[in-house]
Amino acid sequence: MMSFLNITKKNGKIANDGRNNNEVMHHLIQGAEVLELNGIKIYSKVFNDLTLHEIVKSHAKNVLDVGNKKTKTSGNMYDPARSIMRSQGYGTHIAWVPIYLKRFKNNESSNAVIELRQALREKYRDRKPFFGQQIAINTSCYYGDKI
Repeated sequence: MMSFLNITKKNGKIANDGRNNNEVMHHLIQGAEVLELNGIKIYSKVFNDLTLHEIVKSHAKNVLDVGNKKTKTSGNMYDPARSIMRSQGYGTHIAWVPIYLKRFKNNESSNAVIELRQALREKYRDRKPFFGQQIAINTSCYYGDKI
């Protein structure tokens, strides 16, 4: 994971397009949680001049900018365009949000993630529990859905 994060671009993206970057984010946040539970403080490490907190903040802002617009992914050219702004799905969702907010509620990066969660719930009226099929977990149940 450490070497993978070194490919992060200066703008905080790992993948070129927002949807593919979001697909990476699911596994990145889940993997970071495992590392943190094992004493590896990955969020404070620097990757191409950015901490993982800054990468998360950048991604949350990018998703907010896209809103519920349907986008394609460079990860699979045959997959139809879908909105990232969903609480559930196979890979097109933001179910990584509760994992991050369970550990980090009161820092600058958390504000962008909280804003993303609030937009999903209030602006886009998606009130379903967070559940990511490809990360095999109902994150609302396991990490909580309250801020």
